[in-house]
Amino acid sequence: SKAEYAAHHLQADAEFSQVVTRKLESRASGGDDNFAWVTSTEKVTGTLGGRSIKSRSVETMLLIKSGTEWRITHIHWSSAKL
Repeated sequence: SKAEYAAHHLQADAEFSQVVTRKLESRASGGDDNFAWVTSTEKVTGTLGGRSIKSRSVETMLLIKSGTEWRITHIHWSSAKL
């Protein structure tokens, strides 16, 4: 839930985002009138706590249309060291 994310992950994610650079490498999408998906691949570099970060991040989103609005129903992130 949004509250759970804010209580457990938001602060660390915000700190991480402040010290890394993200470069979009690819993006693909598809779907129909009521369902959509998007995948993005990024190269992530930076330094956090004296540790060098060099990784590739993949994000997948699934969206469903509710009335006139699109809503994200699922997000998945994964990464691997470069």
